[in-house]
Formats: sequence, structure tokens, C-alpha cells
Amino acid sequence: MSFYSRHFLDFSNTSKEDVLFLFQQAFSLSQGTAPRKNTPYSKNSHTAQNSTPAFIPAASIALLFLEPSTRTKMSFELAAHDFGYKPLFFDEENSSLKKGELILDTLLNLQAMGVNLFVIRHGTKESLKDLSQHIQIPIVNAGEGTSGHPTQALLDAYTILQSRGCIEGEKVLIIGDSKYSRVAQSNLELLTILGAHVAYCGPQEFLPSNTCLQFQTLEEGMEWATVLMALRPQLERHSQNDFNKTRESFIKNYSLNSDRLASWTSQGVILHPGPYIREQEIFSDVLKDPRCKIFDQVKNGRWIRSTLLALILGDL
Repeated sequence: MSFYSRHFLDFSNTSKEDVLFLFQQAFSLSQGTAPRKNTPYSKNSHTAQNSTPAFIPAASIALLFLEPSTRTKMSFELAAHDFGYKPLFFDEENSSLKKGELILDTLLNLQAMGVNLFVIRHGTKESLKDLSQHIQIPIVNAGEGTSGHPTQALLDAYTILQSRGCIEGEKVLIIGDSKYSRVAQSNLELLTILGAHVAYCGPQEFLPSNTCLQFQTLEEGMEWATVLMALRPQLERHSQNDFNKTRESFIKNYSLNSDRLASWTSQGVILHPGPYIREQEIFSDVLKDPRCKIFDQVKNGRWIRSTLLALILGDL
């Protein structure tokens, strides 16, 4: 599969080779050595007649974040600027969506204005797959309800590769609210493609009903795992009152703290997709643990997303 001019909604048509190629390009970009093509969107594009730079406007990327975001939204903005693209922020609160316009019609109108790519985060009203059937320009999934967050999974896997030297054969334990986490769904999908083993760990009400390996106790899971990925409880997707009743039990049995990590492998990797809630699923002292790669994840998110945008628009 080529990423060029395609939607990126999940990993259904993505091979291991595709992902490793993207990782290679992301590494080169982070080192300033990625080769850039002369394309209709490139700042380096030239006319066919001579070497005079063509006066072609930079690609515009509409960022439609219909759910809250910090890391994903800001890293996509930085990623757009990395190739001279123009990020356009969509303000839902002051948009015609508040007047009853369908998101499909919003996209069709933005497409008519000349937008070149959509980056969309939203809930579950209309699936991105359904929307993509009516849109002629690429859509990138920046987080969709509980179903998937593929660019987060890419940066997570890239961080594992960077930290462990490989992905195939790694044992990744996803701890916490896997049932309602789009990050967990996309990581299971991608890490399986890359040859890693994935297991879930958490209270029964937080575990999905799939055939993935599951651990009831964190101690058993940590004994198995080479990578730990903590998740916050998705309170916006289920009853906060229910969690308030069990919060202390969750912290006692499933949170990551220095005491619990003291006997875990020194070569292990600790991840969290963010936002992390201190002293809940992860304690502050863990953020200083050399095995903790959370801020590496954030840094890598920029390069992964920049590479993805450039591959889709043909600039890499």
C-alpha cells in the first residue's frame, strides 16, 4: 500500500512493510535527512518549463477536533508546519454544526473551498469510514470514539522500537480501561501486524470482550510483560459515579508506582498515551524512572504525524 492520496482511518490495508517504511522516514525526518520530493504541494516544487519556483499555494490541512485534545492536536499543527502546510483550525462552537449542519456537509463545503486534507477527531455520530465514501480528499483519523486512534498506535510502536530495538516478539501489557480506549484498540491491531504480543490487565469491568490474553492481577501481567502501557479510566465514556466507587481499589491494584516497579525488569519500557492522571493510574515518581518513555512518545508523535501527512500529500 502507498500512503499517497489515501485515507488513513485504521490499519486494515496496512502491511508490516508499510509501517516500517513510515518509521524509517520518520527517523530520517527527525534527523533532518529525509529526502523531499518536488510535488504540487511542495515548497520546492518547480515548473516544467524551467527551474523557477512555481507559485503554487501550500497545501491546507483542516484540523477538525470535535472532542478535546492537547497532544494530538498540537502535534498535528507542528507536523503541518514542518512541511510548510497551512493548518486550519475548525471551531466547532462557532460553526454551522451548532445550527444543525451535518458533519458530512461541513466537510463537503470545506472540500469545495480547496482544503487538501482533513484531520478529524470525533465521537460516534457518523463513522469516518462512512464519511470517507463521500469525500474526495484524504481523511486522517485523529481519534474516533472508542474504535481507534491509529496515529497514537504508530507513535507508541515507534517508541517501543526506538527503546527496545525491535517490536517483533515484545510483550505489551495494556493496563486499565481497555474496554473504552480507542488507543487500546489501535495498538492491538498494529502491534499484532508488527509481530508483538498484546495482553490486557485491569478490573473486569474495564476489560473488553475479545479473545486477547488478559490478566486479572497486575503482578502476573508484569511478570509476563516487557512493555507496560498505562491507560486512564475513560470517564467521559462511562459513568463517573461508578468509577468513584471503585477508584481506591483501582489505584491499589492497577496503578504504576515505584514500589510496584522496583522488581520489574530494568530493560522494560513504560508508556502512557496521555493525558495521564497523576497518583491515579501512574504516580509522579514513575515519570522520573529511566524506563518511562512518555515524553519520548510525545516527541515522536510530531515526527510520525509529520511523516504521515507528507507521505499522503506526496512530499516524501
